[in-house]
This record gives sequence, C-alpha cells and structure tokens, in this order.
Amino acid sequence: MSEEVKDLYSNVNNILKNINVEEIDPEAIDYRKLQDGYYLCSFKFELTTSKKSGNLQIKASMNTEENGIEVNEDGDLVEIPKTKNTKLWKYYPLTDEDSIKKAIKDMLKFEDEDGQPILEKEDFETLEKIELACGALEELQLFVNVSNYTKKDGEEGTNYNLITWKRAEKLGLLGDEE
Repeated sequence: MSEEVKDLYSNVNNILKNINVEEIDPEAIDYRKLQDGYYLCSFKFELTTSKKSGNLQIKASMNTEENGIEVNEDGDLVEIPKTKNTKLWKYYPLTDEDSIKKAIKDMLKFEDEDGQPILEKEDFETLEKIELACGALEELQLFVNVSNYTKKDGEEGTNYNLITWKRAEKLGLLGDEE
C-alpha cells in the first residue's frame, strides 16, 4: 500500500473513531430539514397507500425550485442559501372528512393566470376523479411555508403550508415583477 493510500485510510479511520454506530438508526429517513421560511416548489400529487396504516392517502412530492426566503429580524425578506433542489413530502390521509377536506383545500390553491382554481369542485366528487385531479397538478408550482415546531414530548415536527399566489404576492414573495 502506498503512502498516499495509507494517509487516506488513516484520515477515514480518524473520522470513524468519532462515530458511535450505536446511535445510527437504520430506519431513520435521511432528508435535509429546511429552516422556517418560504420555498417555491414544483408538485407531484399521487394516490398511494400508507405503508404504516394501509389506508389510502394523497402524497404530495415537492421539489424546491429556488433557494428559500425567510423574514429576518428587521422584517426584510432574505434568501436562504443552499436550499434549491430539496425534496419534501406531505401526506393527506383519506380516512375522514377533515383530512379529505384539507387535501381538497390545498389542491384548490393551484390557480390559473386569472387567479381561478385550476381544478373544479366537481373534480373531487369521487376517488377516481381525485386521482385524475392529482395528475392535472403535476409540475405546477406554489410557495410552501415551512414551519418547524417541537411537541410537548420533545419530538420535532414540520408543517408544510401551501400558499396561494395571491397570498404570496401580499407577503412580497414575488419580488418586483411589475
């Protein structure tokens, strides 16, 4: 083994000394947790089955198209670096009226250039129609407000709230496009 290769091995072995393998959970999901802020995302909605419960759900896969935006302590909007091309997921269980209404509410936030919802209320009359509606929203974009929180038991969570274009404009997220 050459000296160069020995040095590489030595460097990696030094790093390994600091890793406690007992603390590594092979079941943990690896994803980059985004800080609180607003992120322009492209969407893909699909009807899936929950691996945990076996119930039907709508899965919203999101991809950040630009770096995020946060409101700093002065109230100014500033860019959050290195957040472009981050994957996010939101799940809507189809198990009760409230959860189904939440899915419909978010899907109706996708609007055309006149500010009208792309989907019609009739698109949600049956599960078959909802499945077709999911396909109609593919690759469309909206801002998502990421909000992190800590529960009483210390467990951390994240809310992903979809923002209409009208709301994004009021928040100043669209910049000076006029």
